[in-house]
Amino acid sequence: MQQFDLAIIGGGLIGASMARAMSGAGLRVVVLDQQPADTLYAAAQDNRGLALSYTSSKILAGLNCWQQLAVAAAPIKSVHVSEHGAFGFTSLKAAKFNIPALGYVVSASALGQVLVAGLEYLPDINVIRPVKINSVNYDTDRKIWDLELDSQRTIQAKLLVAADGSDSFLRHRLNIAVTSENYQQSAIVTNISTTAVICEQAYERFTDSGVLALLPFGAKMLKCVWTVENSALQNINCIDDAEFLHKVQAAFGFRLGRFLQISKRMVFAIQQLQAQSLYAQGVVLIGNAANTLHPVAAQGFNLGLRDVEVLAQTLLKAQQAGHDLNSQLVLQKYANLRARDHQLTQQYTNRLVTAFASDASLVKYSRRLGILATQFIPWLNERVTAQGLALCR
Repeated sequence: MQQFDLAIIGGGLIGASMARAMSGAGLRVVVLDQQPADTLYAAAQDNRGLALSYTSSKILAGLNCWQQLAVAAAPIKSVHVSEHGAFGFTSLKAAKFNIPALGYVVSASALGQVLVAGLEYLPDINVIRPVKINSVNYDTDRKIWDLELDSQRTIQAKLLVAADGSDSFLRHRLNIAVTSENYQQSAIVTNISTTAVICEQAYERFTDSGVLALLPFGAKMLKCVWTVENSALQNINCIDDAEFLHKVQAAFGFRLGRFLQISKRMVFAIQQLQAQSLYAQGVVLIGNAANTLHPVAAQGFNLGLRDVEVLAQTLLKAQQAGHDLNSQLVLQKYANLRARDHQLTQQYTNRLVTAFASDASLVKYSRRLGILATQFIPWLNERVTAQGLALCR
């Protein structure tokens, strides 16, 4: 029976980031995942465009991943926010913060190739995939977990890290309560080629059909994420590519030229949930297992990556001090360190969802004034940029 200090449940983007953060720490680490590695970074299966904050790029650099990823990342030096049919816009610029970019756009497949691919070749990281966990049992006397795998194999671990997504097996297994909300919305994701040369600017457009985000991704390529109500999803998703392009063009306009072609459209359901505790006995939750956010603020992966950074630092300090990694003192410290960031990011996301989902005339008028205010009141513009792109912690 193999024994580990740390078992990371979930080998996707966040789980792989956690494993890389712990590599070289002198700990016995194993990653368990249900999916084969290549399905986690296959472009044909996941063509999402992820917006990485500037902070996230620095964290990835610390994991020795950014240099390789940077060649596939499109910088965002400004963000243009507007509402269809309304006067005014907000422009948020990196130059105000003396940084090279507010963030970067990468495809989920490119990020997976850097983080997930080759994880098993790290000398101190064990990877078992594809594998199903049949049962987990905690021995309170020895303070260790027994995990029975589908190959009739059992492993032991002192601490389990739940990085297994919104529908977390471990969170369900331990009956950790969540606060959830089903927005009855879905995100349609595709790539769009255009006649215009794309500058380093991202666009977020609030329309009657939902939030439309167009992100720079090459000289004449955009990553498109269109959030729509589920009641309208069938009507939008069943139309052919030409009509879909026409709808996006009509909602956005021609400031980026004429839209030419799209890639395969993919649909992702949208929900929000928040675990009421970030840890239990010998278990800690990170990423979407702890918080799943509405994509309107593009903060989900960024928040999870900050979870990784703080948890890794907390565990390394505990190891150096001779403390048990699975002690309540260590896990409570991690939860305390993450509480404010989680709260602020959730509040920021919820305010955006509420403000731009309402059809009430007073709310519409207020949000239009808000868009104009952030354009012409410098300190408000900077506050929105700092909070939205996670430049401040």
